[in-house]
Amino acid sequence: MNDTYITTATLSGHKTLILDDVLPVTGRVRVTIEQLSEAPIAPTFLVKLQAIHQALAQSGYQPRTPEAINAQIRAERECWRN
Repeated sequence: MNDTYITTATLSGHKTLILDDVLPVTGRVRVTIEQLSEAPIAPTFLVKLQAIHQALAQSGYQPRTPEAINAQIRAERECWRN
């Protein structure tokens, strides 16, 4: 008996399905279509960026200072001269 896989997909154009998951099958398959409610709208870039900043702040992350960055650049350039 053949295995059955259930996943979701997006209909693109009239004949193309973009699957949300990779399935371990090749060749012809049987597809049953069930229309789902609209997918939630993905957060905007700004919302994602704010979430990243918030997570960094909560973790106690401290970015490098300009002085530390310049010292690292100077040290790297010095090793090129040797």
